[in-house]
Amino acid sequence: MWRSLVSGFLVIVLANTLSTLTDDKHQNAKTGKFTGLNSSLDIRSDIFRQLLNQETLIRLALERKVQSVLMEMREMETKLTSNNKQVQDEVIALQQMVHLLRSENEAMKAQLEGKSNTTELLSGML
Repeated sequence: MWRSLVSGFLVIVLANTLSTLTDDKHQNAKTGKFTGLNSSLDIRSDIFRQLLNQETLIRLALERKVQSVLMEMREMETKLTSNNKQVQDEVIALQQMVHLLRSENEAMKAQLEGKSNTTELLSGML
């Protein structure tokens, strides 16, 4: 967090010293006056500063995107954990229901066998 704040501050400071609207004029940060660039060293340093500013801006944008992707991944992880818990709860409930239905089915079979035995006895007596 501190790194991004410091980087943002540096970008603002560097952006104030260089202006894309002034083309070949360099703005002095202390006086605010524009001076013409006469030597090739000044031109190269100006180009280097502009490239450095662009690189810094790109890096900051990339860092923001990576942070947002990480936040989305954390949200998806919590949602996935929550969904897994719900699925496990539903599976346990269904297993309990199957167990209850099996025991009810066995009880009905036993009851049906008891009735068929009594009907056989009664039919044998007649």
